[in-house]
Amino acid sequence: MITTTICKFFILAGGCGKRAQPLSLIKPKPLFPLNGTPLIKILLEQLIEKGLREGFINLHHIPEPLRQCVEKIIESPGSPAVRFFYEKNLSGSRILREAAGHMADKDLLLVVNGDSFLEIPVEEMLGKISREQADGILLVRENQEKDPQYKIILTKGDRFVGRKIFTGSREPGKGPLMFTGISLLNKQVVRAIDEVNFFDRLEKSDFNIKTFNYNGPWLDIGDPGSYFKADAKYKKHLGIENRDSLSENVLISPDSVVKNCIIWENTGIKNKSVLKNCIITGNVLLDNVHYENKIINRNSVDDGFML
Repeated sequence: MITTTICKFFILAGGCGKRAQPLSLIKPKPLFPLNGTPLIKILLEQLIEKGLREGFINLHHIPEPLRQCVEKIIESPGSPAVRFFYEKNLSGSRILREAAGHMADKDLLLVVNGDSFLEIPVEEMLGKISREQADGILLVRENQEKDPQYKIILTKGDRFVGRKIFTGSREPGKGPLMFTGISLLNKQVVRAIDEVNFFDRLEKSDFNIKTFNYNGPWLDIGDPGSYFKADAKYKKHLGIENRDSLSENVLISPDSVVKNCIIWENTGIKNKSVLKNCIITGNVLLDNVHYENKIINRNSVDDGFML
């Protein structure tokens, strides 16, 4: 009997995104657009391009707009089949076990956090897990964050052995390893996840979990300030710096000035409005307004955010 290994995906998209308020009160973070394109669409198109044909997405916070966006993306021929898991109460990493019942014994599951962007090295991760007969692969990166305290990945060679709080100094090229939010797991690991944070399960298991170093772009959509920076870095990654990020159906009058702004869908700006370094959360008409470093929605104007 020949068993074919299939790689399926699971996009974790149920989080409430409390750090991203007030933006996340309007839409879930996987729907936040980068250069006008919802993050979930960017991630799904990557997975489609890599040849993945079946996957799962969990839903919890403002679920229906997210589901509708995904269904629109996958309605074209050749798109993957996606199964949705609605969570009344978030279960953290334990939701991954729902995928186990839809996996053959030799299948693999690519787990993707739905609130960050990176170029996922699917082929390289698949190659390593096959060559080394590992139970899983964690995609890690050298941490360059300014915050001196965070949990780092501990390894012996390239094998994951645990995590700890890091309080030391960072040296370029020798920095501590951080998890990117991407992992590749076999069915046995997926089925064994019984903790809210799957690292808690891995740390007390005998699974052979390897790490794979990632050196490409990694953009976190955390609070509004980091989202604003992530959008700018994404445009730089695409080679289209110094332009506004416009979603669908955005109209700007010729007499208005808009500079370095993120503008969500269904927005009108007219009558000599001036907007600089703002996030406009859509479905709003702005008439003769002057704002800088603000979050603007249809009901209020936020005092601003850290750039």
